[in-house]
Amino acid sequence: MTDQAGNSYTLTYDRAGRPTGLIDNVNDTL
Repeated sequence: MTDQAGNSYTLTYDRAGRPTGLIDNVNDTL
């Protein structure tokens, strides 16, 4: 999943399978 600025994010889930937040995937390669 990517936002409008081109930053990649991964959804995290709790043990019940509900989405709990986003992890910012830091992969800024120039």
